[in-house]
Amino acid sequence: MKDQKYYLSLIEKILIKCQNILKDTKPKKINVKKNELKINLDYKLNKAICEELRKTKIDIISEENNNISNLSILKNKKNYWIVDPLDGSTNLLRNIPFCSICISLVLNRKLEISFIYDISKHDKYIAYNNKIFVNGIKKTFYRKILNKKSSILVTGFPHKYNFKKKLVNFKKYNKIRMIGCASLSMLGCMQGNFDWYQEKNIMLWDVAAGYHFNILNNCIVHKFDKNKIIQEVSLGYCK
Repeated sequence: MKDQKYYLSLIEKILIKCQNILKDTKPKKINVKKNELKINLDYKLNKAICEELRKTKIDIISEENNNISNLSILKNKKNYWIVDPLDGSTNLLRNIPFCSICISLVLNRKLEISFIYDISKHDKYIAYNNKIFVNGIKKTFYRKILNKKSSILVTGFPHKYNFKKKLVNFKKYNKIRMIGCASLSMLGCMQGNFDWYQEKNIMLWDVAAGYHFNILNNCIVHKFDKNKIIQEVSLGYCK
């Protein structure tokens, strides 16, 4: 097993490749499958990321893998990468400024390194050694625990969402926001833009990195199961 410096250096190398792809490739819709839109950059970024990560000889759970492969890795392996090559594909296609690249490394079934790149703002977030870094600078985000009645809930409706069931009691919160990017929604909770994140039928790769940042920031966690691909997540800074 390599040390953290190796993995961090590899992530930096991956970021440069991804930045070049984003610079040189115009977003284009490829298809819509089961109400989920895919664009050319989903596949291009995934290929570039996974080509580098395979050099570590650690298995990869990715949005662009098949479900059987992802479930097998999650069930049987202790070490694996979790990759969302493009969180917020529709936003990028429509020039809505909330989209990101997410990579997490799990060792011995524990989140060790997480990386989120805010594509629009060009900000780099890295979590490792129980610390949070933004653009290379160590950060601490002090959050007060609020009452839900005075808080902002950030949420979303993923393509697997069941609209026939009432899954969130929106009346508990003062305001509701949706930005179409789970990872940046969760970073927004950490940074104080929002106060609580809740979403059901969201995928592991959408939320793993964001979860890592928030637990390092001492958030309250009601729901998150690291052993499931399809997640229900409820966490934040209010009660």
